[in-house]
Amino acid sequence: MKKNLLLVALLSAIAAPVFAADNGVYVVGSVGSTSNVGSTASGTSFSGLLGYQFDKNWGAEAGYASLLKNAKVDTGIAGVTGKASLSGTEVAGLYTFPVSQQFSVIARLGYASMKAKADATGLGVTLSTSATLSGATYGLGVQYNLNEQVGIRAGLNGYNLKDSSGASGETPNNFYVAAAYKF
Repeated sequence: MKKNLLLVALLSAIAAPVFAADNGVYVVGSVGSTSNVGSTASGTSFSGLLGYQFDKNWGAEAGYASLLKNAKVDTGIAGVTGKASLSGTEVAGLYTFPVSQQFSVIARLGYASMKAKADATGLGVTLSTSATLSGATYGLGVQYNLNEQVGIRAGLNGYNLKDSSGASGETPNNFYVAAAYKF
């Protein structure tokens, strides 16, 4: 995680000056921590997003997020270990509230489709299951613009994911830090 945070900081420091323009294409790369996924311990997350800022307030982002990757699961059974993964695509609309030229508050609302996978191993047997979960994604964050092209973000995203029957699902929370680069 320290290497990922260092990478985000390094990318931010070496990029050249465009966040001042009210519209345009940008990319976002994030690392973070996901919690509240069943009996899974929290896990490291990462995402890559492509965005478009329509004006100084409204934008949209779409991309891939890996909220968990082989995170440890408490099976509650002695001698049985488990792991879980949760990843997929998401699209969201953003509302940006500029507080100053460099600092903004960002609210997001969108839709995510994620594949959940879980494995349990013990007593000489491995069991696996997977499901596609989809539903709302929402979040609140802040962005500090280092210059006209590079910004640093931090925030909290929530997900309300259900299976196709709507009967079961997950509600993970993801705290993240990110670097954004505007073309």
